[in-house]
Amino acid sequence: NLNTGTIQGTVAWTTQGKNSGALTFNGTNTRVSVPSSTSLNISAVTLEAWVYPTANQDGWRAVVQKEVAAWFLHASSSGGPLEPAAGGTFGGTGGWTGAGPIPVNAWTHLAQTYDGATLRLFVNGLQVSSLAQTGALEISSSPLWIGGNSPYGENFRGRIDDVRVYNRALSATEIQTDMNRPVTSTILSVSRLPASARMPLSGSGSLPAACGSRIVIVHCQASPSRTSSDEPARPVCRMSCRPRSSRAGNVASV
Repeated sequence: NLNTGTIQGTVAWTTQGKNSGALTFNGTNTRVSVPSSTSLNISAVTLEAWVYPTANQDGWRAVVQKEVAAWFLHASSSGGPLEPAAGGTFGGTGGWTGAGPIPVNAWTHLAQTYDGATLRLFVNGLQVSSLAQTGALEISSSPLWIGGNSPYGENFRGRIDDVRVYNRALSATEIQTDMNRPVTSTILSVSRLPASARMPLSGSGSLPAACGSRIVIVHCQASPSRTSSDEPARPVCRMSCRPRSSRAGNVASV
C-alpha cells in the first residue's frame, strides 16, 4: 500500500515548513520521483500542496505531476511568472486553467480538482478559475513527480509541504479543512479503514534526521468514503518521510 519515491538531486529537508518539516527544491535539478502504480491511475482527482517560492520564476514549475501530463498542479505556468495552473489530459485532450501570480517568500495553498465535468483551481481555499472539461484522465505508466519533472525540467524553486493526492474531487469546504490540518499519520483514521487496508503507522508530525533520501506516498484505500458528514475525507496518498531503519508502513509525516 506504499508508493515509495526517490529524491533526484540535492533536495534539502527543512524545519521551516508550513507545518514543521518541508522539502526545499533548488529549481534546476531537484525533484522526487514516484514510480507508477495502479493506485495512481484514477478517474477523478484532487491535488493539494503548500508552496513557498523563494524566488520569482517563470514558465512551468511542477509541484505535483503524473507524467506525461495525466494530471498536474504547477506553481507557475506559461500564463506568467508564478501564475499557478491546474490541468491534465482528458480523453486524449489536454486542458488547463490558471490564476494570477502568487507571492514570493510566502506560503500559498494550491489545489486542483477534476470530477469528470469540471477542472477547478483553488488558491488558499478559494476557487479562482475553472474549465468545463470531460473525458477520462490519462492512464500512464510514467512516474509521479514532486517539485519538478522529467524530461521537461520544469523544476520549482522553493519549499513544498503537505502534498495530498485524492482519487475524487473534494469540495471547497474539504480543501479548506485540509489547509488547516497538517499532514500527520494520526489523521489517517487507520482504525476506521477496512482491515485489509490497514497498515501500522507511527510518527509525531516532526521530521526525523534519519529520513535521508526517502519519501513515501501513503496509500490509504482505493475508494475514500466517510462514515459521517463531519468526518474528514480520506486521501489515496500523502507525502511523508520514512526513516531508512523503519519497517515498511512506519512513517513520520512531513
